[in-house]
Amino acid sequence: MRRLLLSEDALTEIMAKTLKHAASSMFVTSFTTSAAFFTNMLTNISFIQVFGVFTGTCILLYFVITVTAIAAFAVIYEKYIQNIVSRILSIRLTTVVDTSSSGSSAKLCRRLASICRDIRNYIFGHFMPLVIINLRYLLVLLFLPMGVLGLVGVFHYPKLQVPSTQKVAFFLKDNPMEIYEFSMKNNFNGYSREEKRLFAYPAVSFIFGIRDIDDGYIFDMNDRGHLHLMPLYLERQITLEFFKSFVSHLGTRADLFGSNYDLEKDFETFYQLSTEDILLAKIADDNAKQNVSATNHLNMIKYLAKINTSLINNLVRDTVITIGYKVENDQSDDDYFIDVRSSKINKTLNKICRKQLNDATNPILIYSNYRKLFNKTLEKYYIEQLKRSYTINDMRSSINETIRDKLTEDYHRSALKTAMQCLTGAAGANNVPADFCERQLNKQRSVNWAVLPDKPSPVDGSVRPFAVIITIRGTLNQTDYDSYNTYYFKVKNFFDPYIKYQAPKHLQHAWFSSPGFAFYGVQRELLVGSYSSLLASLGIALLVLFLTSGNLFIAVYALLTISFAIAVTVAIFASLKWELGIVEAIILIMSVGLSVDFVVHFGVGYIHTDSTDIDRERKRIKQRYISSISISPESSDDVEIESPSRFSTYLLLYKQHQIERETRVTESISRVGSAVFMAAFTTFAAGFSMTLSSLTSFRQMGQFLMTIMLTSWVFSMFFFLPLCAIIGPVGKCGSIPFTRIGEYLKRCLSFHRHRANSNDLNVE
Repeated sequence: MRRLLLSEDALTEIMAKTLKHAASSMFVTSFTTSAAFFTNMLTNISFIQVFGVFTGTCILLYFVITVTAIAAFAVIYEKYIQNIVSRILSIRLTTVVDTSSSGSSAKLCRRLASICRDIRNYIFGHFMPLVIINLRYLLVLLFLPMGVLGLVGVFHYPKLQVPSTQKVAFFLKDNPMEIYEFSMKNNFNGYSREEKRLFAYPAVSFIFGIRDIDDGYIFDMNDRGHLHLMPLYLERQITLEFFKSFVSHLGTRADLFGSNYDLEKDFETFYQLSTEDILLAKIADDNAKQNVSATNHLNMIKYLAKINTSLINNLVRDTVITIGYKVENDQSDDDYFIDVRSSKINKTLNKICRKQLNDATNPILIYSNYRKLFNKTLEKYYIEQLKRSYTINDMRSSINETIRDKLTEDYHRSALKTAMQCLTGAAGANNVPADFCERQLNKQRSVNWAVLPDKPSPVDGSVRPFAVIITIRGTLNQTDYDSYNTYYFKVKNFFDPYIKYQAPKHLQHAWFSSPGFAFYGVQRELLVGSYSSLLASLGIALLVLFLTSGNLFIAVYALLTISFAIAVTVAIFASLKWELGIVEAIILIMSVGLSVDFVVHFGVGYIHTDSTDIDRERKRIKQRYISSISISPESSDDVEIESPSRFSTYLLLYKQHQIERETRVTESISRVGSAVFMAAFTTFAAGFSMTLSSLTSFRQMGQFLMTIMLTSWVFSMFFFLPLCAIIGPVGKCGSIPFTRIGEYLKRCLSFHRHRANSNDLNVE
């Protein structure tokens, strides 16, 4: 007999039947649990995303290993390993049977096994089906309001609350490690003030020039990604006018922001860089420098002498070299050279210089006496006189929008370059005095209007602005989640429409943030992300149930049962004052995968009930009904109920449908009821062992496993099955005709192939 069982065909048939019976249910439970973890990707919290992907991948790999490697190992064990072990131990199969039969312990074990089997068959083959079928209406009316109350507890009251503090309890709150943090610390006023200082009156920042994009690698928490810069065009007049209007408008929203006085002052300082006086001075300076580059020193002296002869005297006084001057020691051509005049001046040389330079027709320059210090001073006097000669109206008429923007950009870059030189200590690089930098650095820095400079250009060292951050203090003085949520959306509803309709197109990428929003963001992501992932996993579970069971009604009933079980579980923990932290969010998302197992097995068992048993029960009901209306059983197959007896026909059809539902429910319980109970019991026991831990996360996970196993098994047994016994599908109602769909697709494919071959023949 064993040789027959060990043949290739026999093992193949046994494994095929095993996988056919269990693979679909295993796939549904594995895929739905894995999908529940993969839906963690819908959240923006990296820890939950990484955990979800890792756990979901592990579950899928374990399913693949189970249906491939473990199945193959079972075949190898039956065919080779068991025989090898038997030969090594030199024990024959018949000897084992005889010895076990003669032992009293073996008889006791068989007796106990027989008693357990009889109890199991009685409970799940007779008692449970009898209770569920006879009390189906009562059970549905009992568990339906319970599920509805669970939904109310999840979405209305008490519902899971977001974390009220950033502290995380690693141990139980009565643990010595946690007593001060969670019990004693709140008694100190200093702590309360510090907590309120961190979250009350948040500083709201509006960011321009940087896109709100996080492209960091989600599985690397240290990867910050890259900045996505947008053109700021800070030199344009339309940009500056928008910022001026926006800063002024912030002061009108007293319900959202505090005083904008400091912000306006800081912005006004920056705005002065682009006023008309500044731009006219810039034009005069540029024109004068351009004239200097095209004029030699002799013509400059003639021009100064023509305007005012006293300028020549000042020039000589400021540049005549002191006694003891030597050409080889002259350092006046260095950029950082500062002339320290001596008290003794060579008066003879002074007179000679005046005489030479006062000859306006042919001034003589002795460079051995003057060198570059004279030339620099000459150019300075010349530029000053040129600027005085320019008229404001002429310069104003030469300014158009393009020139204005270019001048403003140059002035901004020059100011940023000077600031960068002061900050980096390279003040002398552009003749910036060290005392000027010291005065600027000692001033209080602006935290309201900030222009972020880019790296200096490697070509000319210029620094361009790449972002603007406008910061103003908010008026929120509450630190709870609801207050923060309301305030956040108030600011959002103010800022987004304003930017959309008032800002120039190149500034419509702006966004806002605040350090105070950091913890609120975690709270909001935990709340919104958890429920989004939960709903997504329920949708995936519905799709998988529909494709696996092949019946729409069974999939919908199963989804309703899962939802009620999860709702009751979450409502229980909400009433126990659980807060929705990261651990709780992961637990909540796991609930779909854990609660779907039992209802899937019962649903598949309901659909795959033996059709022979169903037909036999339907015929028995029909014969009983025909006997009740006094028609002989022999002629029952030829009898057709006339139209006046249409009510009787409907009554017979209802009874046949009802007996089919009862048969399917009974078969489902007898086939998988004990296996489902043991799965629930073992997982419940595993959860109970975790509740003995002193770690908060382990204890919460254990409590959750116990509760979700209990509610899932109870709802699948006493709600799903009674619901199927009342309005479960019969026959092919709600079933997907996979066979017909496959045949239709095959016909379409063969038709297209035949048509393609015909076209090829016609071409030939």
